[in-house]
Amino acid sequence: MSRLFPILSFALPLLAGALLLDACAGSGSPQDSGMPRDARIADGSLLPDSAAPYDGAASDSGAADSGTSDASADSGTALACGGRCDPVVGLCPAGVCLLGTSGPRCAATGGRGLPGSHCAALSDCATGLSCFLTRAGGVCGSVCCPAENLGGAGTCDADQRCGGTGVLVDGSSSAFRRCVGPRPCDVFTPDLVCDRGEGCYIVDAEGTTDCRVAGTASAGEACVDQNDCAPGFACSGLVAPSCVRICSLRPDGVPCPTGEGMCVAHAQSPPGTGLCTVATAAIL
Repeated sequence: MSRLFPILSFALPLLAGALLLDACAGSGSPQDSGMPRDARIADGSLLPDSAAPYDGAASDSGAADSGTSDASADSGTALACGGRCDPVVGLCPAGVCLLGTSGPRCAATGGRGLPGSHCAALSDCATGLSCFLTRAGGVCGSVCCPAENLGGAGTCDADQRCGGTGVLVDGSSSAFRRCVGPRPCDVFTPDLVCDRGEGCYIVDAEGTTDCRVAGTASAGEACVDQNDCAPGFACSGLVAPSCVRICSLRPDGVPCPTGEGMCVAHAQSPPGTGLCTVATAAIL
């Protein structure tokens, strides 16, 4: 026993020190769990867009912000469309997340407007929605982020896509968009259906039309997507796609200007329309 006592005298301090270190380690912040984005924001944690502290100023809806700092609310995930909180989920630690003139902000409460209902202010729509400016005025729409809805996947329903211009009812622009359903339109009179800033485009090989944010490329200029072209044009060609003018097959319709060929019906052109085809003019 006398020989064992020196060994115990040496070992006990080491054991106590190890227990103390373990207790200190357990008192710190938990490590990032690695959970997917949706799971990590379900409790309303703020997602900061910068290292700047949250200023706690009044939100765009007129309600007070939560006052929570970006640093303390950092979930380790960045919003693809930016902002201090996620308006798609619509939650903040002490209220809701609304789209505003300066981007997503926390507010005490939201509105009651449902998708498709008319609205006059950004705070009129329910959580997860915002008041977007459309040809019919302010309309509550489900908020989505185009970068997170690639290939049709994301927050929108199966029969919808993340589209529109992102312009809010107060005239400000947002990187966020709204979930929209198909909007068939007339390529010659897009304003009857499409919002300001959009054009009517041929979107598939069967001649289906839909509203898209308008591009600027003109006849003969390179394109990748249909709405790279200006309204009234289609992106056509297999090897080197370029913008070609959509024309009318009716004698009193929209003709092809000099130098852009003849109006020829194509499989992808809607009924009664064609594409100005220079090659056909050269052959004839």
